[in-house]
Amino acid sequence: MISKGALGSLYDEGKVNELENSEEELSGKDIKKLENYQNNKPVFDAIVAALESAVSEEVYLSPEAFLPVLTKVLAAASEDEEQNEKIAGGLYVMDKAAEIQRDKKGNIIYDKESKDTEIVKYKEDIDTYMARE
Repeated sequence: MISKGALGSLYDEGKVNELENSEEELSGKDIKKLENYQNNKPVFDAIVAALESAVSEEVYLSPEAFLPVLTKVLAAASEDEEQNEKIAGGLYVMDKAAEIQRDKKGNIIYDKESKDTEIVKYKEDIDTYMARE
């Protein structure tokens, strides 16, 4: 459903189980982390329930179109705008038909998962490299 760990900082069942079932005595930091996860569980459940109740086949081609819809869906569960943006980021899917997204400086935001980088030796001809690869 939600990718990229969008809610992992709020609640992570795997980490909770690991902390609760640790054979070693938990450090103060780990105890605090476990308490935070446990305290955040109702908010996490409310967010997941709100998202599941609003599943739709509608496609939004920009964050400007999607964020208001998401904010409305999450209104009862979360009023934290930063968290809502993280959730939105976890729901985005690469779509070649979508609008090109830009950061605050106007630079294109590339999809990190589909970006490909080639390292070509400085003295090697690029056409030779591409033909070989």
